[in-house]
Amino acid sequence: MRPRFPIQDAATICQRIGIHYLWIDALCIIQDDPNDKSIEISKMPSIYGGATVTIVAARSPSAADGFLGERLPGLKEAAVVPYRCLDGELGFITLTRIGNGFEPAEPIDERGWTLQERLLSCRIIEFGSRQTRWICPETRSSGFSNEGLTDGWSRDVNYSNKRRTEGLDLDLIRAAKSTIDFYGRPRNSQFKEYLKAMEHWEKICESFTERALTVSSDRAVGISGIAQLFAEFSGDQYIAGLWKSCFHSGLLWKIERSYIDPKTQPRPTTYQGPSWSWLSVNGPVSFDRVRRPSECVAEILSCETEPAEETAQYGLVREGSGRLVLAAHTAPAVRQKVPLRSPGKFKDELMIMGFGVPRKVCYAVAEMHVDVEEEMDEVETVAGCLVVEICRSTHGDKISCQGLVLRWSTPERKTYSRVGRFSYYGDRKGKLFPELTEDGEPGEMDYDWFTDEPRVIEII
Repeated sequence: MRPRFPIQDAATICQRIGIHYLWIDALCIIQDDPNDKSIEISKMPSIYGGATVTIVAARSPSAADGFLGERLPGLKEAAVVPYRCLDGELGFITLTRIGNGFEPAEPIDERGWTLQERLLSCRIIEFGSRQTRWICPETRSSGFSNEGLTDGWSRDVNYSNKRRTEGLDLDLIRAAKSTIDFYGRPRNSQFKEYLKAMEHWEKICESFTERALTVSSDRAVGISGIAQLFAEFSGDQYIAGLWKSCFHSGLLWKIERSYIDPKTQPRPTTYQGPSWSWLSVNGPVSFDRVRRPSECVAEILSCETEPAEETAQYGLVREGSGRLVLAAHTAPAVRQKVPLRSPGKFKDELMIMGFGVPRKVCYAVAEMHVDVEEEMDEVETVAGCLVVEICRSTHGDKISCQGLVLRWSTPERKTYSRVGRFSYYGDRKGKLFPELTEDGEPGEMDYDWFTDEPRVIEII
């Protein structure tokens, strides 16, 4: 049997349903022309949104594999039997054991670029390994399962599946526009409505960053179409993967990795974005809860980003731009590896220093999430690192604060770059080092271990 290619199968589908025009990105975008590529990618919201229907080859493991071949999943998993329909016509039904009731991921769910295809398209015909699906605004909003209408069995999408974000909730995004005040901050009285829209964006980012990109520098471009649509409907300002209205909370992203089976993610060799943005590194991203303005203690003085291409305002950031200047409480700190029970496994912790009166040194231990696994450079080995408090809340005599872990980006120590984030919950009091007390016991000092006066920091 001659192999079929996806373009052939797509043309067959168009011919069968009476569509005369077919748009294929691999052919309609000049792949080796960066300028043409950036121009066309910036049009993705209108290309997918204006299409009559998007044909999704979900079952194809690569661009060289067709999707109209045999679909029977195997005798052990299912069986096809003849069935007499109500109109008398002979049809077929598939008998299968549902198992855990969840639909397994398709090959297309592993690819980063295809998330835009799914979220920006108005109508979708998806050819999967086990069923064909029809998805449109009606099926996404009228009580259907997460799959829309199918010709196979109905199975929900597992939360751990990379497909868990099925569509853009445009009504939710539109509602966010009225919750943002003149200064670009969420109104406290409408915070719940605002929170839903921001959590929707974060789930999209989490789903996107779990997927693979052939070229890691496409991280910013691969989500640019969704960001453009989100900005148009919400009225918010997009800043290198983050939003102005919740910029403090956005800065507290972290790269998810398992302590049991950590995935080493080296720092990208090419520039993908400023270090304070999740676009700058690779790996799955997660976010903490969105903070209310009253919890945001750092003051954002300026944040300048410039697009690498004028025609792609939501794409790559020009190298050298993306300078974040803020005034915040800071403290010196030392990173340390703490061994776990499993041999060879470690977790990252941070020892944050504070100074009392007279000049006694106290400390507190905070949890740290590093952005990439790499050796500390010579400057950080000698001088340690700097922690910057971004958000804080009080709980009786306890405090909870989160912020950034920075190191000097140049030997002159004029600018900083991010190496991770920290999270602390505990006493306001810092513990004294035993060797620095008269009796040698680790007492406590009634002192808030961040500096009293905010300090101006520039992060690139």
